[in-house]
Amino acid sequence: AAHMLSTLCLRFPQCIVRRPKALQRPCRSSQCTPDQSAVHRPAQEAVPLAAVPLLRCLALTGLYSVRSARRLVAQGRVTVDGCLVKDELELVDNSSCVSIRRKGKRGLPDEVVVPPRNEYYLKLHKPRGFICSHSRQDNSNNPIISDLYPVGAEACHNVGRLDRKSEGLLLVTSDGFFTKSVTMPDSHLEKEYVVLTDCRRHPPWDTCHAPSVETLGRLLHGVDLGDGKELAKAEVAEVVQHDNELALARLRLVVTSGRYQLVRRLLRAVGYNCMQLLRTRIGSIGGISIRPHSLAEAAQEDEQEPHLTRSRAKLSNGAELQPGEFASLSPEEVVGVYRRGLGWLEHHYPIS
Repeated sequence: AAHMLSTLCLRFPQCIVRRPKALQRPCRSSQCTPDQSAVHRPAQEAVPLAAVPLLRCLALTGLYSVRSARRLVAQGRVTVDGCLVKDELELVDNSSCVSIRRKGKRGLPDEVVVPPRNEYYLKLHKPRGFICSHSRQDNSNNPIISDLYPVGAEACHNVGRLDRKSEGLLLVTSDGFFTKSVTMPDSHLEKEYVVLTDCRRHPPWDTCHAPSVETLGRLLHGVDLGDGKELAKAEVAEVVQHDNELALARLRLVVTSGRYQLVRRLLRAVGYNCMQLLRTRIGSIGGISIRPHSLAEAAQEDEQEPHLTRSRAKLSNGAELQPGEFASLSPEEVVGVYRRGLGWLEHHYPIS
């Protein structure tokens, strides 16, 4: 037997000899160039874990989809700290014990204890100049949105996108159903933008007018973007600031579609450009104020390249987020998004 084993080892060494383990894949930061990896990371406390809707707790077991989890709650098979729960959106933190009663092997009752939850629901004020990406391509030196993620939330993802030249509200989470509830086209979730535009439209450029009632009406009724799709429109279109001397105006637009660069293309279709684009609200989630307040300062800022640092976002101390700041979503905001997603799910896939 020993002789046969040694013969096999000589003939087929790859079958017998243990192969060396593959090298550990480098982390994202180590894939950067020397200048990119030298990111200033001051000491910062980890973001506290969020309370999670009960349905998400059940889905995190890996045994149930959101639809199956809804059925479990409706059947009265879920308990929190030993108490039967009927509210599928009850928020549960890690101090609570969630259990599922089910039939085990041979029909005997069994109990599954849900593992601890590691979920985050954040809102971030994306600064101008950042790219909504988690990887650096072509050794680009542009900062990416994951550079801003606070300690503990590095594995999160952004919900939707803002282009490099835009700034404002961006949601960040680790919850896939939350993301789907915000981004799916059927949800028609409102997104509010404030746009700075130049009012000088035609030669000789010596007169300027803010967008007229007729122009705003075109935005409300729909314009052709030339992409072969249905007319694109805004739900709300109004002028909020106007300065004849500076030939500048600010518009407030509310849209419910997620088409590529929709707001910029809407303005271009009616003859106006987009100098600055700020997203101030997603659904009922806000916390972004118009900045700079002065039109002159806004125009000056538009001409300058943004000063970018790759420091982590700072926790906001006020009600309104400044560029590069973040805050946790309130329980009401999280549940509100879930209700919208469940409304769509109930319409298409009722549990009964």
